[in-house]
Amino acid sequence: MGWTAAACALLLMAVRASDALSLRQPMQAVTSGAEFEALFAIWKFINGEAVYQDPYRIPFAASYYNWLFYAFYGTFAGLGQKLLGLNDWWLPTLTKVATLSLCAAGSALLARLLRLAAADNVFWRTLAWPLSLCFFFGPLIGYWAVAVTCELGAVVSAVAALLVFLRWYPDRPMAATIAAALFAAAAWSFKQSNIFVGAALFLFLLARRQWRLAALSLAIPVAVVALSGWIGGQAYRDMAFLKKQTMFFAWWQLGRNLGNLLVKTTPYLAMVALIPLALSRLPGGLRAAWRDDRLLLSLIGLGVSAVLSIPASAKTAAAENYYFVMVVFMVFAGTVTLARVEAGPWMRRLVGAGFALYAVACLLVVAGVTGVTSVAESHRRNVLQAACIKDVARPLYINDVHLSLPWFALEGPYFVLATIYWEDRQLGMSFERDGVGGLIRDGAFATIAIGAGAPPVWDGQHFDRYRRTSSCGGLDLYSRQN
Repeated sequence: MGWTAAACALLLMAVRASDALSLRQPMQAVTSGAEFEALFAIWKFINGEAVYQDPYRIPFAASYYNWLFYAFYGTFAGLGQKLLGLNDWWLPTLTKVATLSLCAAGSALLARLLRLAAADNVFWRTLAWPLSLCFFFGPLIGYWAVAVTCELGAVVSAVAALLVFLRWYPDRPMAATIAAALFAAAAWSFKQSNIFVGAALFLFLLARRQWRLAALSLAIPVAVVALSGWIGGQAYRDMAFLKKQTMFFAWWQLGRNLGNLLVKTTPYLAMVALIPLALSRLPGGLRAAWRDDRLLLSLIGLGVSAVLSIPASAKTAAAENYYFVMVVFMVFAGTVTLARVEAGPWMRRLVGAGFALYAVACLLVVAGVTGVTSVAESHRRNVLQAACIKDVARPLYINDVHLSLPWFALEGPYFVLATIYWEDRQLGMSFERDGVGGLIRDGAFATIAIGAGAPPVWDGQHFDRYRRTSSCGGLDLYSRQN
């Protein structure tokens, strides 16, 4: 049943990727909520501009994530542009190919990790690849596999840290610790909240009373953090260390995300549900579990990631991506634990039921019963509206952040507004020239484009100095009156 579920996951991913990516035309489909922010920052990296800037100064854009995310994607896409002679319109495609490549690499690494965790248990070694493919290409990661996101780089780095540590620790503990700590630092360098593997390694080494190795596992990431902050400068430190990131939390957000997690991880939930029973049946009991390095590390990692991920997923705009590393530890801990006991009929049935439910969930999305399988409409809308604003007078303000990207707006400053812009405005934060509303009041834009039929007011400012001159593609265009 495992391979059937994996095939369903790959089918679903193929359907979704088919209209999000194309080699014949530069697709502009939106596959994740705040993709515009990442694309703008990557464009700045490629063009030698400062990636991190003050979000309270014009053009009120923000780069929330860590430096390796922008450096990796910027280097990948920049090389692709140069080698293939592609313009900026291809930037979304190139960056999404980078993410899909990370998923392919991650699935191979996770499968290797699970085979290592399963030791000589044939049943669980056979399930290593299906479990890995279901994770990286199934409903949980979903459109993030073809999105511009820091998540997959961080997850792949975390998996690499676990794999290298488990392979080398028995014979070369020092080398294992150094390599794993570097990969853990890389996970943080993609997304600064991704500290799960680093914390798990540190606690594991403390539990083993490996004081020098524990200190080393902590010192390496701390050194990377300190060096990043020193080299990055004040603007980087303000964003990477959350000084200029306003955060809000909501119980409904937590409930929704946990509900989605339950639906999208049935094989892994079945495995986790069996862990207590398997531990009770281990030869030697809990003492044997404590002596097993792989088992102890996996359970520490599962506990750490759950304690950190679940509360954080209540953050406004959070989604299932907050659980990615936790699910890796669910699969890892489940495989390590269950492989230590005989895979009886009851275990096979429960795990098989988890895979069956997973396969059904994938097929329901493919059939169009639930979920999303196409983002082509966002591509068509963006291309149509880009043609509408191509020849208007600049400077331009358009209230669609995607169309504010450089290859659409054509001329800066590019007002790719930070996600937190509107929340900060409500909080009364101070913005240069009183934000977009102040610029509209002062007549700073030659043209303003807003959704057709919307009242001529934006960011609290009426278009007193502008007159509607035309409508096109679902946009009303307003020109400045002298």
